[in-house]
Amino acid sequence: MDHKSDPTENLEVNGATEEEIEFLRGERVGLNHYRGRRVELNAFTSNQFIEWLEQKLDEHGVTKVIPDAATLEHAYRRAAGHKRCRAILERAVAEVDAYAAGVKVPKGLRKRVQAELDREPGQSWDSAIESLLPPAKLDK
Repeated sequence: MDHKSDPTENLEVNGATEEEIEFLRGERVGLNHYRGRRVELNAFTSNQFIEWLEQKLDEHGVTKVIPDAATLEHAYRRAAGHKRCRAILERAVAEVDAYAAGVKVPKGLRKRVQAELDREPGQSWDSAIESLLPPAKLDK
């Protein structure tokens, strides 16, 4: 990797060790021009990268963070709402499926769909079917 200026100061500011700076900066090849080396993380396979990253996190004592009480309370309430929403949706889907299974399909549906497509050719046959349905009624 060619550098048009000495990258030492930037590397120091960003916490690089002397050994890392020497590796990345490389050798001087002209007036204030350096040819260094670099590490290509995308050369790893996904599994190799995860293994390497986890090893580095372990080496540096990085652990999972548990947020403060207010954040945890907010997250707990949000998770409870999401769980409730999933339960309501599952019940609704079962109800809708049962309703759909009991709907009477009109005779001559194919001709009705064709007539609807002739009336509005740009729509899909799925849309044509939906336009043939009566308005949805919700039970209280």
